[in-house]
Amino acid sequence: MRVTDMEEYAKDLKAKNKKQMNKLTINDLPEDVLERMRRAIREDSQMIALKNKHSQYIINRQYAKAVLLKEKMQKIEDRVIREYLDSYEGETENMQSLMSDMSPEDREYINTCTNAIILICDMIETFTMDFNQVLKKYHPDYRLEMYDKIMQVGKEAKAHVKFMSEYTDNVYQCSFADSADDITELVRNKARSLIRKVKAKEENK
Repeated sequence: MRVTDMEEYAKDLKAKNKKQMNKLTINDLPEDVLERMRRAIREDSQMIALKNKHSQYIINRQYAKAVLLKEKMQKIEDRVIREYLDSYEGETENMQSLMSDMSPEDREYINTCTNAIILICDMIETFTMDFNQVLKKYHPDYRLEMYDKIMQVGKEAKAHVKFMSEYTDNVYQCSFADSADDITELVRNKARSLIRKVKAKEENK
């Protein structure tokens, strides 16, 4: 399978999903993605009310009611996530329909953009890991809050790459890894060059 063609990728993904009861399940989601979805659900006002009620049961030592309510909250989370996955499949079908009307040139451009986005995500995760590794050498118990959102992007990149690796062939995965390494090194060298230029201008002032 040549995954550089987005239509082929979508068809392959759909075929694999069909073997898995025709839809993605909660078990198919990366752990960090699933946890973010659960956190978002728990921020809903109704879920907050249930959580407060659960805490009150614990305070009043009504442990049996607390256990039943906890199970109910878990079922609500699972149901909402399943409904989202069902909705996601519908969106995939719509995307296929949209692409079928495109010219070969535009489909190729979409393919290029899609692969570029995945490569950039992988690169962000790599630089984030490098940053953390150096920081922990000097400050094991500290982190810079200004990079929190970038760290989150890195985690999402990991989820995207993991998802991609499960639905693509070995040829694409090897080519992806080589391209990701080349681009990361290119950007690293560009960043070093930029720093040198800035320093040189400051010294010449």
